[in-house]
Amino acid sequence: MERDNLRHEFFSFGDRMRRQIQNSPFYWKGLGTLRYSSEEMLFEPDDITLEALQPISAEKVLRKNVQHNVLVGDREITSHKVTEAVTRVEYKRPWFMIAGWILLGLAIVAIILYLYSKNFQTSSTGLNTW
Repeated sequence: MERDNLRHEFFSFGDRMRRQIQNSPFYWKGLGTLRYSSEEMLFEPDDITLEALQPISAEKVLRKNVQHNVLVGDREITSHKVTEAVTRVEYKRPWFMIAGWILLGLAIVAIILYLYSKNFQTSSTGLNTW
């Protein structure tokens, strides 16, 4: 009995609310407006503006000559040392040093070939043995 009574009261409340909204829209402060339009109930929410949810501006901050620790592999080094390692200019050997090493290698190969063609005899070197 109690359940049927509550159901009847609930449906009658909904009916009264629908008839009232058909006559004039119902504004619920802070939430929005209930209105009846072409056989259906519409809810138009209000724009809720909270100061905590407003966008804020952000600016990029670039600091010069700031050092901090950076983990490289299993070592921790300063950012200054990392930039030094990255920007370090590799030592280039002068071209004449490279050419000298190549000439030395060719000379050794020529000597070995000459001795090989003379069967590695000591007299083939042109030295007098006593």
